[in-house]
Amino acid sequence: MELEPGKLQGFHPEGYRDISQGMIVEVYNNEVIIKKRDFHKDDWTGKPWVIKNPSKKNKFKYTDDRDQLPPSFAGKDKASIVKEKSTLRSLNVTFPQAKDNLLVHSYHITAKNKETGELDADFTAFSEFYHDPVPKNLEFPVAGLKPGTDYEIKVQALDSYNNSSKKVLLADGQTKALEMVSAQASPSLVTTGESTTLQVKMKNFGNDSVKGKIKVDAPEGWSVEHNELEYELSGSEEKNLPIKAIPSKESSGSSQFTITAYEGGQIIGSKNINVFVNMMLGESFDQLDSALKPAVNENIPSSILGWSHTAPNGWSVTNSSNMPAGTEEWQGWSFTTKEFWTKAEDQDRSKFELGQGVIAVADPDEWDDNGSPASKGFFDSTLTSPSVKVEGAKDLYVGFASHYKQEGTQTAEVTAVFDNGEKQQVLVYDNKAASDNKNGHVLNKYEVKSIKVPEDASSMKLQWRMHNAKNNWFWSIDDIRLDDQMIVSPN
Repeated sequence: MELEPGKLQGFHPEGYRDISQGMIVEVYNNEVIIKKRDFHKDDWTGKPWVIKNPSKKNKFKYTDDRDQLPPSFAGKDKASIVKEKSTLRSLNVTFPQAKDNLLVHSYHITAKNKETGELDADFTAFSEFYHDPVPKNLEFPVAGLKPGTDYEIKVQALDSYNNSSKKVLLADGQTKALEMVSAQASPSLVTTGESTTLQVKMKNFGNDSVKGKIKVDAPEGWSVEHNELEYELSGSEEKNLPIKAIPSKESSGSSQFTITAYEGGQIIGSKNINVFVNMMLGESFDQLDSALKPAVNENIPSSILGWSHTAPNGWSVTNSSNMPAGTEEWQGWSFTTKEFWTKAEDQDRSKFELGQGVIAVADPDEWDDNGSPASKGFFDSTLTSPSVKVEGAKDLYVGFASHYKQEGTQTAEVTAVFDNGEKQQVLVYDNKAASDNKNGHVLNKYEVKSIKVPEDASSMKLQWRMHNAKNNWFWSIDDIRLDDQMIVSPN
């Protein structure tokens, strides 16, 4: 099933592959009968169309007003806000279905900002008439709203001929005002004896003062300045809450903190912070959380902040000058959340369980969905690490979480680039049986590879390159570690 675009659910709504309808045409010498069949229900739908013979096109009656009866809500019908699903930038509205002599096709939903009188949300959503059975009640997210703001939500029913119900359903709601904007460690790479500061940024979008607390769940062996830290924010105030943390002498590798923010007894947000101890390089990309933006080309609600092209400090993304422009969110290596990535399309993306928080993604499949750039050239993008001192080292080990699907000539490579000009291929995924992926998918695997350091090299950078790709699949990485000791896989 494919529907017209422009509705909340998209032209391929959830379950569209399970819904199939068609026409059975019977031709007789005096008439043609077109019967409408619902294959999902295994039943006829509506009355057959009959065209008498001889048929004359100029005698057919075409009109847009062949149905003038509008849908209607029952007198007791009401809309309401699902309070437990309210967020900073969205409200969920629920209501019973209207009735119509033929079909309730969709609902026009608006959200009026009570302070400004402006419509901050205005969209149409299918009534989900295509499901069997059709749901009696509907619930839709009203996204793109402002934090800490009162709204009037209005719901009006529409039929297939754009007749609108005279009665509209109204519901009042208020978006959340308090946000846990970001949480990150500075620095995120420490040695024994050094400390890091967990920086938690809170913002109050409302006018009233709010109180709450920050709770820190620290890894074993770490000592923290505050396991719980109380805070108070006045109206429209933004505040950084620093918490000092020190690793034990035995700590090494990646350590994960869980930071939870509360307002009263209610959880406002929770974020994980990775700190790397006694390693040459460590990166989880989670520090980019506050840089994430709403969708541009993808049909994802603006309330979901999920992608950025801004690389971490010292890192860089380089796209080939010959790489055509495609979907903005996936134009080369991007930094995103799994929630945002899988809302663009799943297709095994959600199986990247080793990827947590913000992950790095190269996705030629989604890149090609806007403007068909694969018809003009190849996806070719490289993610480069900061320079790492390697003087005196002989053997290094790099580990990273990898989630990859192979198709066609698509190639993924990890390369060590030394300051003496030498390049060393560390890993390759492609369509050859001898490659690290053996011409297959590598889903949710922590890769650990060794690197030989040339005697005359003093520094090195690591590069993750995805190239030779058309409308193929994807590569996502996370939890990067580099050390002169063997890296133990978190698997």
